[in-house]
Amino acid sequence: MVHIQHLIPRDYHESNWSGGKTRELYLYPPDGDYKERQFDFRLSTASIEVTESHFTPLDGFQRILMTLDQEIQLHNRTQKNGTVLSAFQSYSFDGGDSLFCKGQCHDFNLIYQPTYQGKIKAVVPNQIIESTAQFQFIYALKAIRIQLCEESIYTLKEQELLVIEQNSQAKNMKLLFLPLQSSDQPSAIWTALRTLS
Repeated sequence: MVHIQHLIPRDYHESNWSGGKTRELYLYPPDGDYKERQFDFRLSTASIEVTESHFTPLDGFQRILMTLDQEIQLHNRTQKNGTVLSAFQSYSFDGGDSLFCKGQCHDFNLIYQPTYQGKIKAVVPNQIIESTAQFQFIYALKAIRIQLCEESIYTLKEQELLVIEQNSQAKNMKLLFLPLQSSDQPSAIWTALRTLS
């Protein structure tokens, strides 16, 4: 069975963090609590509004970060390494790592329990993605249509989110990203989560 939700900006929860603002797009389970760290996974966007910032530590979770616009420099003080992250590149790290950031941007974040495998990817118009993940999310960077399994078509406006949840008998789903305007730039962020057996 497939359950689909179409969320819009007024469904999201906004708050502040030490480096700017964050917008929670989706929290699972729905009755989870981010502040108390009682949740399986969380999808969010954030603004980094200061030139230097430290990421909130999240022991016991895995994280994937993607900048949506500007280049940033990340220094992982726990792993003693650094990287320059360009727009639409992702960076995976342990939530307990001490992460220092130089630069300002808007970013996309996935935080999840290690009992899951997570992935985020920027998708361009006319791209096809096939996945058997139990949870899939499409966050629109601009207006876009998504054709699901060569059948249903969903239209998303900028900053809207399509949530696709399958039961444990997850089947392969084919997603086609159809442009509403001509562009070779990413039009959406696709996220997938599956439980590890």
